[in-house]
Amino acid sequence: MGSMVHELLDSFTREGIRVQVGDSETRTQDPDAQFAKAFLADGTRLSSGAGIALGEVQLLELLLEGAGGQCLVIGNGFGWSAVALGLMLRGRGRVVAMDACLEGLDGGRGLDLVRAIAARHGLPLKAVEGLSPRDLPGIVGGHFGGRLDIVLVDSLHTDEQQLQDYEGIRPYLAPGALVVFHDVLNWRMEASFQEIARRDGRGAAILHRTASGLGLLFPPDAPYVPLLEAFRGEALPPRPAGNVWEDRYSYLACLYADSDDPAVGKKYLALALGETPRPELVWMDLARHHFDRQNWEDCLACLGEARSLRPDWSEPTHFEALVARSRGASPEVVWSLLAAALDQAEPTPELKLDAGFAAFDLDRLDLAERLGREAVAERPDWSLPRHLGALVARRRGAPAQELWLLLSEALRLRPVSPELKHDAALAALETGRLDQAATLAAEAAEMAPDWEPARKLLARVKRLGAGAE
Repeated sequence: MGSMVHELLDSFTREGIRVQVGDSETRTQDPDAQFAKAFLADGTRLSSGAGIALGEVQLLELLLEGAGGQCLVIGNGFGWSAVALGLMLRGRGRVVAMDACLEGLDGGRGLDLVRAIAARHGLPLKAVEGLSPRDLPGIVGGHFGGRLDIVLVDSLHTDEQQLQDYEGIRPYLAPGALVVFHDVLNWRMEASFQEIARRDGRGAAILHRTASGLGLLFPPDAPYVPLLEAFRGEALPPRPAGNVWEDRYSYLACLYADSDDPAVGKKYLALALGETPRPELVWMDLARHHFDRQNWEDCLACLGEARSLRPDWSEPTHFEALVARSRGASPEVVWSLLAAALDQAEPTPELKLDAGFAAFDLDRLDLAERLGREAVAERPDWSLPRHLGALVARRRGAPAQELWLLLSEALRLRPVSPELKHDAALAALETGRLDQAATLAAEAAEMAPDWEPARKLLARVKRLGAGAE
């Protein structure tokens, strides 16, 4: 049988996606180095997780040689595994890939990519949004009539979720079903896999010699059992180097912080704190998580933990100021906290920028300008300090042409906020650039449809364009 790897790679290339496989773990010190990663034409990586290693794709191809059936993928990512299985089972089965679209920013894009590839190549493959185990009955019943022959589980990599995924698919597994669990070793999920193997009661193996440490459930008399022996191993996997486990456990602690089972979040928080030489960083990660969700009291509690570990560090005080601002504190209170943070250790460009805007709000223009320049010096690729500089210049009465030049420079950088587009549109209008003003005002209104200044400016520009003013 000829390998489908060339067609697999080509299927993504035809959609404008470059897939990179097989980095060296030894060189990169990254335990996920061998996994597949997807990039757009401009080099931007798709933020939707990584795909299984090419060697694991080829192993699946061997396991499924001559076999067919109904295949479910739990955790689509950018679609690498789903498309591979669709190619393997073309003419012999069908595949449904489900994804909760919670990892990264491009989960929905991954589902769309799978749909486009399936249509172009005529694959027996569908992609659906769904959360395991909640949505499994509807998906398995609706697409497969309640029977699964092949399952790839590649969802949230925790013992808790792996057990839930197994129990979710267990009622639908055909007697000869093959179930593959990704990343059992790489995410330390051996304990839950052993429990799954006990509950399942069929053949089970952790393949130590695969890139992720795949876990398999299979019928003991399957024809591929001798092949599995080549990938088995009893030695413990090497411990990943660097801060891999600090990052992973910190991520999981944040993820479970809002769950219905707070004990799980505390478990991963304790693991993260046990892995790091700087536990204050873990507490700050959790504080940012709560800040983004406006859980103010939880955020302040985490900031207090970080400050207790390192009282001289500016970051907790900086975020305390952001919480105060978000809760409606006066500009003077916000400024006092930011000023205190500036006097502490490791002031960041972000702190200097926030302090610059706070100084601007209090009409301390010299101070705002100085802080903006310091932020630009540390982050020359950043639009926000340049936007602040333009605001200071406007308040000082700078000519419209000078403001347009300053804001045009900021527009070439990132991020481009609706406020920046609004101010640039206003400067364009004041310098007679009506077409540019119309474009920028429309973009600002589209980015922030509920923001009244953007709507009013767009309406004004339209009136001017129609000769109504």
